[in-house]
Amino acid sequence: MTRYAIGDIHGGVKTFQALLNKINLSREDRVYLLGDYIDRGPDSRGVLGAIMQLQADGFDIRPIRGNHEDMLIRNIINEHDEWARYYKIGWGAETLKSFGVSNPGELQDEYKNFLFALPYSLQDGHFIFVHASLDMTKDDPITQTKPEHMMWGNGGFLSDNHIPGRVIVSGHKIRSVSKIMDSLAQPHIQIDNGAFSNNPPDLGNLVALNLDEMQLTFQPWIDESARLKAFLKGMNQKPSPAEKQTVAHKKIIIDDSVLGDVAFADWYRFGDPAEGTRPLIHYIGGSITRDVYLSRLHGEPTPVADEFLLAWEMAGKPAIDLLVSSSPPSGESRQNGILQDFFSHLLFEILPRTDNPRPPALAFVGNSFGAHLASYLTFSLAGAKALATIAGCGMSEAARETPLLNLESKRFMVFSNLDDGTEYEDEQFRLFLESRDISLAVDQRPGGHDFDDYRENGALRDAFGFCLTSLRHD
Repeated sequence: MTRYAIGDIHGGVKTFQALLNKINLSREDRVYLLGDYIDRGPDSRGVLGAIMQLQADGFDIRPIRGNHEDMLIRNIINEHDEWARYYKIGWGAETLKSFGVSNPGELQDEYKNFLFALPYSLQDGHFIFVHASLDMTKDDPITQTKPEHMMWGNGGFLSDNHIPGRVIVSGHKIRSVSKIMDSLAQPHIQIDNGAFSNNPPDLGNLVALNLDEMQLTFQPWIDESARLKAFLKGMNQKPSPAEKQTVAHKKIIIDDSVLGDVAFADWYRFGDPAEGTRPLIHYIGGSITRDVYLSRLHGEPTPVADEFLLAWEMAGKPAIDLLVSSSPPSGESRQNGILQDFFSHLLFEILPRTDNPRPPALAFVGNSFGAHLASYLTFSLAGAKALATIAGCGMSEAARETPLLNLESKRFMVFSNLDDGTEYEDEQFRLFLESRDISLAVDQRPGGHDFDDYRENGALRDAFGFCLTSLRHD
């Protein structure tokens, strides 16, 4: 008998079947599936059906519950709670379509029974299988970790603690091939390579881990093009008047001795590609190392663009531009003049290189340290209409350094996760705005501080949605 663990399948039934063929699965083997069988890919129903059929045929398949199953289950129980929105838009809509239903409660009984029977974790010898992780800050992580944290993760992700003699095997957080391989020698092995992203060579594989020999098997995505791939393909096509292409893309790279020797951003045009001014939403990512910054120099910010695409479709596909940039690699310090430098960099270097150098209205989404920069821009620009922060820091500090232009016409929203550690920053920002009779909307969800947590729980998409709504209602 050989024991395997397989990472997040996400609607890729052909990829899943190909991986099983590649490892030459037999009825004597045992397979632990780490959750997230649905969403993102084209055939969620096919994946559940394949798992159920394998079990019926006598294969030892042991699945656990992921956060995407959790969201669907929440919708089945109560379609009117905060999670119900998820299954009426984005990936959830495609998932329901694969089952031939329009509402979660209409899901066929055999699939409901399968979903509700999924355990949160399993153990085999010294291995512990869980979708996200255990809370390693607890005295006994195995028994004291909350089920939602097993599926979504929390601040305990960041702990260096481990359980003596035990190894956690999980999916959930997308890791590059090299990071997956490095984790094999660690007390926490992570094998989600983002199969649905279809972005080789570092990402885009469904991964099987042979637990007995510590060997990895990679199966590239072979299902129909995921939504993200189709989106990016459209961006790279030449606009055609006959097709009325809805997306255009431009990579902007400039020499900038202040912002890390070189600075870059990605500019996208959504809607009719005809030239002309239109509103712009600027996403600013968190602080990263210089090596990571340079590694992104020629790449595309596909996770951000994909989330924006979902929000844009929900908003009725308005004519709008999106600008995506990272915090500069020197952004770790809040006291190094980076606010003014970044302000000048945007207005006088980046925007003039787009086809929309003077947008009539702007909105900003800032993630982590990017919220520090986004706040400064929002309060400094008269045309800024909205600010949404995600796991933000330094918002009130940045605002105090600006003239607070047109403050009464701006809208604000904070997205934070229950275990991301930004409560103090959020509260300081709330108090700052309240002292000026400005309200702050706060949306808290499960998860930690990691960027992927905010993708998984829909906060990034909804932050874009908030900005799109703010610009439309201006």
